Amino acid sequence: MNYTELIAAIKTTSGRTDAVTIAAIPQFVAMAQTTLDSRLKIALLRRDEAFPASGVTLTLTSVRRVETIQINGVEGRLVDLAALLAVRGSASQSVAAPMSYPAWFAMNAGKIELIQPAEVGVSGYSVPPRLSTTAPENDYTTGAPNALLYLSLSSLSTFTRDSEAAASWMALATDEIDALNAAHEESNYVGEVARKNETYF
Repeated sequence: MNYTELIAAIKTTSGRTDAVTIAAIPQFVAMAQTTLDSRLKIALLRRDEAFPASGVTLTLTSVRRVETIQINGVEGRLVDLAALLAVRGSASQSVAAPMSYPAWFAMNAGKIELIQPAEVGVSGYSVPPRLSTTAPENDYTTGAPNALLYLSLSSLSTFTRDSEAAASWMALATDEIDALNAAHEESNYVGEVARKNETYF
C-alpha cells in the first residue's frame, strides 16, 4: 500500500464524500503515523548505533526510540539529567568520582549524555519519514498498512463525531499493533535461543 492507495482506502471505507472531511484525510494519516511512532516495534524499524569513547554528548542519527544502551559493555542506567550533570561536574574535583557511576546516562533532546567518554552501543527503533504525495511509501506502509489504515479511520471518525466507529477502529488498530509487536518479539526470542544453542554446542 502506498500513500495514494491509503487515501483512497480511507475514502472508500469511511464512505465520506463531504469536502471538509476529505480535505482533512492527510491530517488523519499524519496522526496515525504519530501514534505508530511510539507504539510499533517491528524489524523494519529496528536500528543500532555505535559510538567510540570520544565525547560525553552523543547525537543519535537513526534511533529515535531507545530500547537499550550498553556503556562499556554494561547495561546503561537512565537517570535524571540534572543528577548526571552534577556528577559529571564533580570530575573536575575528583577523578574517581565519575567512576562510581560508570553506566549512568541521561536523554536530552534526542542526545545521550554521559558522565565521561565511553564506548556506547544503542539499540532501538527509527521513526520513518512522513508520508506524502512525494514520499508515497515508508516502513509503516510496508510493515503495518492495516494498522495505519485503522488508526487513520479512527481519527476520521473522531473528527466526524462518530465515537462508536472511532472506538471500533482504534480497537482494531490496537489488536493489529499488538499482533505485529508480538510477532517481532517472538522472532527475537527464537533468534536469541538459536544463538545461545550455537554457542553451547
